[in-house]
Amino acid sequence: MNKDNFKRIDYQNLLLDKENPRLPKFLTESMSSGEEFKKEIIDFFLRDESLVELMLAIGTNDFFEGEPLLVIKADNDKYTVIEGNRRLAAIQLLHYPELAEIYKSKVRQVIDETRYRPEKIPCFVFNDREEIYKYLGFVHITGKKSWGVLQKVRYSFHLKEKFYPKKTIGEASREIAKMIGSRKDYVTRLLSGYELYKNVENNGFYKIKDLDEIYFGSHFTYILDSLRHSNIAKFLEVDLNKDNPVENFNQKNLKEWTFWFFDKNRSNKIIADSGHLGALNKVLEKENKEALKAFRDG
Repeated sequence: MNKDNFKRIDYQNLLLDKENPRLPKFLTESMSSGEEFKKEIIDFFLRDESLVELMLAIGTNDFFEGEPLLVIKADNDKYTVIEGNRRLAAIQLLHYPELAEIYKSKVRQVIDETRYRPEKIPCFVFNDREEIYKYLGFVHITGKKSWGVLQKVRYSFHLKEKFYPKKTIGEASREIAKMIGSRKDYVTRLLSGYELYKNVENNGFYKIKDLDEIYFGSHFTYILDSLRHSNIAKFLEVDLNKDNPVENFNQKNLKEWTFWFFDKNRSNKIIADSGHLGALNKVLEKENKEALKAFRDG
């Protein structure tokens, strides 16, 4: 990035990104057309991303000049925000609090208590998404502004789908690792874990009470940490050394794994700390059939 890419853009000419890989699948698949999707994204951020607190920070202190939004040109004089959607949503709410369909009283309280309403927003303009994706991947997956696990997983999967849709997980992991300055084995584990997650999701989370995209996503480390234990990975029939680690994964065992970790009513529920995972790894040793039977019986 250099100063030639820098622009101050009126907030009304900045668009929220419908393709934001951090948005959940249920939202992107049902998103409205026209301007209605703006409210849907804002409501999601209000629900899940502490948007009220961000509104309060910007409304109290003004927009922090040191962190410009990262944008690409859209139609006419508009720009799509690729990085900084939460900040843009906060700015939009500061100007138009009626965009909020939920937490209306909290939003109104912020409006009453703050004075800044940023209009000309500092932005860096990129040529295309790929330029920004490479930059973001380095900063947020391997750099000092690290995302949470679920955001890393979604982002890595989005890179694969966007740039390497015909490559295997192993092949794509090599390219993505080079793109973002990460390790191939780490990216492989992210992509493999997400493939397993999608299978659980497609099976309706096995109708486990309170298990959904949001809850599973907030505990995504369960599956990533499980894949680091050799016997658990073998139980799931996932081989991270293969080009397609999840090609022949065991559906039945994945279902059982999901119940062990997420069914709160089970006496043999696993708490996914290092001690429990280590114990489960021992139980799943091939020659330890009696231990596995005892564990399954609760």
